[in-house]
Amino acid sequence: SFDNACGYTAISALLAKAGLHIKGTDLFDHGERWKKYIKSIKGSMSFEQANSEELPFNSEKFDVSFSLSALEHMNNPQKALKEMIRVTKKGGLILLTIDIASQLVGNYKADNLNINNSNFDDILELINKECDYFAEPKLTHPDDYLILAT
Repeated sequence: SFDNACGYTAISALLAKAGLHIKGTDLFDHGERWKKYIKSIKGSMSFEQANSEELPFNSEKFDVSFSLSALEHMNNPQKALKEMIRVTKKGGLILLTIDIASQLVGNYKADNLNINNSNFDDILELINKECDYFAEPKLTHPDDYLILAT
């Protein structure tokens, strides 16, 4: 399984504990934290610094690829998604979550998190063109939930 833009790898650590082999990449080298996770997990984990828009893997390498709350922080999320599709085996599973927050959310502004404020229609178009899916992609905005909660 491939964790794209894994950051500090908490999700990878949980999946490795469950017995999956996890390969994680991130734009930044989290070396000491990655070493700490690898030592504490009995599962199989490895990490390397890599740009999500130019992944250093052969095509169709992974059965499962996932990227959680990361694409929205990338300069070119479409290119990163194309790379995830490329490195995932045909018939494999790709899981994405994308945080879309263009207005004030909680106690911080989205701009402070370097969130790409595009509408992500091009991401949906790419998914519909290149992938089969069993759960239709759905994008919602945090403000939608704020309205429902009031």
